[in-house]
Amino acid sequence: MVITTLIALTVFRVGEDEIVRILASRTPDNIPGGRPGSPSYSLDLMAAKEIPDLIIRLHFLHNLTNIYLIRPWNETTGREFEDLIANVPRLTTLRMHLYAAAQATGAESLVDEYEIERADRRLMILDLTDAIAAFGGEETLRTVYTIYAFNINPDGQVSVFGGYRDFFLYSRSFSLNRRPIVQEISYTTPSGSTCFRSGEAPGGRGSCGRVLDAPVGKLRVEGLAASERVSLQVTLDTINMFGHSGILEVITTETGYGMGPSIAEWIGAAGT
Repeated sequence: MVITTLIALTVFRVGEDEIVRILASRTPDNIPGGRPGSPSYSLDLMAAKEIPDLIIRLHFLHNLTNIYLIRPWNETTGREFEDLIANVPRLTTLRMHLYAAAQATGAESLVDEYEIERADRRLMILDLTDAIAAFGGEETLRTVYTIYAFNINPDGQVSVFGGYRDFFLYSRSFSLNRRPIVQEISYTTPSGSTCFRSGEAPGGRGSCGRVLDAPVGKLRVEGLAASERVSLQVTLDTINMFGHSGILEVITTETGYGMGPSIAEWIGAAGT
């Protein structure tokens, strides 16, 4: 079963100021582990006006159930973003280290903090991906969690999710290797189509590149004219899927005019 969203869940510009329009976003409502299957998710965008530079970032996170806290969450309910971060020593230390590295080198901090509002949850996101890539190298992005989200339910309950920017979340037992789970990544822009496939996919790789050589969850499209479209589809192989209690999918868009619409979807385990 697939959930289809025809409009952006969070729109930063609407009406005459709309820059990017989400035409469709399709996400599996659940993905079981260890069973044969090839569920997929997809995204279709359209430029509402001329866009010199469009960046799409895809992130997948899971619940950090054993994360160490300074105070119980019931003491931080309703507090600001800074208080939530300060409650998690790991995040406080990591962010301070990246800020210090930026100051020492004179570079931009590259630490992104933003919020996504939904009817069923409020997400406060700390994205360290670009900062970690800048100071640790792009190769580190497949070895450590680089994005964290505070999930605040309507009843005030808080939970922390951690993951990384890529086309899906991978089990630690796979050493963050996307190959066993991602079967195919394909996207189409006005300049053409690109695909990456696993050698284990039906029919093999064909003329597609290797899944391991795909961008790390970031697509950049330059020079979009009004009404031009960008489409993305990722197909998974659930026989290699690890067990999980639910995965948070976060997709953000950014243009030369600033942030565009963002999507936050919950992918449950089988039966949830």
